[in-house]
Amino acid sequence: MKILSLEKVAEEAGYITEGARYAAGAVANIRTFEQNFKALDQKHRGAYAFVAFHPAADHSVEEYIADGTLGDDAGPDILALFLIEPIAPRMPRELKRADVRFGVTLSLQQHPAYELVRQFFPRKAIPRLPGLVFFDRLYKPESSIYVLLEGTDKAQLRLQCRTAFEAANRSLRKARTKAKSSRIDFDRLAARLVEINVPYQRAGAKGIKAAAFITGAWLKKNRGKIAAAIPKLIGLGTKAASGGA
Repeated sequence: MKILSLEKVAEEAGYITEGARYAAGAVANIRTFEQNFKALDQKHRGAYAFVAFHPAADHSVEEYIADGTLGDDAGPDILALFLIEPIAPRMPRELKRADVRFGVTLSLQQHPAYELVRQFFPRKAIPRLPGLVFFDRLYKPESSIYVLLEGTDKAQLRLQCRTAFEAANRSLRKARTKAKSSRIDFDRLAARLVEINVPYQRAGAKGIKAAAFITGAWLKKNRGKIAAAIPKLIGLGTKAASGGA
């Protein structure tokens, strides 16, 4: 499985968006961090899935990601993300086992992956970890569902992740755009998870509002550590994802 820095993917999306503006006669300017991630949301209209785990506490998740099927399990409409050590590559490269050891010496309270999950559930019981955080946007998310991962070995984890990803992919609705791209219907996803008895928690309005405020700071703080798993059938449409400069 190849991986690529999420920040680089966002920069390429911003570059493409800015190029379209230039062609329309807009004045060139320097793109901000927020503009790049907003551009990525516009280009990638499926959803994002962040794998929240601690390599010391959640060894089966570490093994599953290290096996290199995460990107293909998620598919081209769901961009799977996770934190890596020491820094996410700015050119696509193969995943290494050492990559998924990020934060192995940190406590559960200190680990950024756990920190992100807590932002979606303020003043509520924080969900047990590890898990998958599905959300619709990087820039000001509006919907989020957390799926608990309870597998005790790599095979169980793979099955649980594939089941959750399949439910998410079957919850896609075609967007009303010329590009005919898709967005996940989170109401439909919640219903599918209930049907197949997959435990989940849905972030409420307060959680989404808090996450929209906090995740910007979290992204800035951890942006060099966030990797995107690239599926073989790439749906991002960026030069970086396809190996361009």
